[in-house]
Amino acid sequence: MVIEVNLIANEFKRNISLKTKIQHFHEDSYEMEAKNYRRPKILIEVQNKELGYRYNWNIDKFTNRFYLIKDILDQFYSSGLAPHLPREEDPFWDPPEQTLIGQCYLNMLGLPNYIDNPSKLLILGDHSHEKENGEMQANVAPTDEEGVKNLSEVYESE
Repeated sequence: MVIEVNLIANEFKRNISLKTKIQHFHEDSYEMEAKNYRRPKILIEVQNKELGYRYNWNIDKFTNRFYLIKDILDQFYSSGLAPHLPREEDPFWDPPEQTLIGQCYLNMLGLPNYIDNPSKLLILGDHSHEKENGEMQANVAPTDEEGVKNLSEVYESE
């Protein structure tokens, strides 16, 4: 179906391409991370080169769009006129959205011992250790109940 939509986009002279991908999401719970459990999700990545951004469709959204695109193709073959749809009705278009570029993990095991944890974290891409998408500086420090006083500094001075 993805190949068919790419051919239809070509027929409409649209600079849009689709491809399937599997995105792995780490579970949030500590038990799942300890087992290195990753939950895969199949997505359709739409690269809209006309507008210069990408977005992902889940399988349900892709299936709905597929049938809308097929209907427009049928109208095109019946009338011989290329479709000119407003953006809101264009099945190839989606508004820009937040996109997951990767994930990083911060070890917080030192917090109960009042140890702050400045870290340089790698942002890993869809396939975990295969692709690094950036880095992030982070620090988790134990604080008082109001979140104001850094307790690691208090305990270091004692």
